[in-house]
Amino acid sequence: MGLAAGTAEGVQGVILYMAIYLFATLGAFACVIAMRRKGLQVEDISSLAGLGRTNRGLAFVLAILMFSLAGIPPLAGFFAKYFVFLAAIQAGLVALAIIGVLASVVGAYYYLRIVKIMYFDEPAEAFDDMDGE
Repeated sequence: MGLAAGTAEGVQGVILYMAIYLFATLGAFACVIAMRRKGLQVEDISSLAGLGRTNRGLAFVLAILMFSLAGIPPLAGFFAKYFVFLAAIQAGLVALAIIGVLASVVGAYYYLRIVKIMYFDEPAEAFDDMDGE
């Protein structure tokens, strides 16, 4: 969308978006990689059930990353989306910006669903200690 705007602001918005989403995605994957049960990797989202009660620190970090990926203010992901949408609107691509906002809402549903599972579902079996104990 930022590139379709054809402006310097659009390109800057895309670069910012990519940098923020790279960091947030790597952080989310690092959180998932850190989760193990009986020495095995976590393979499905339902395994995160109750993480907010069994491992508060990891759940908090993963929740913040999910909120950022969803574009919730005042986190970095919000500003990434804001600058890309702003460049599109300034270039007269209002319909494209509306489609982008709708796609963001759909994406936010999936990101926020993970947070809901971590904090509101009944806890699954606790993860192994990260110290290897």
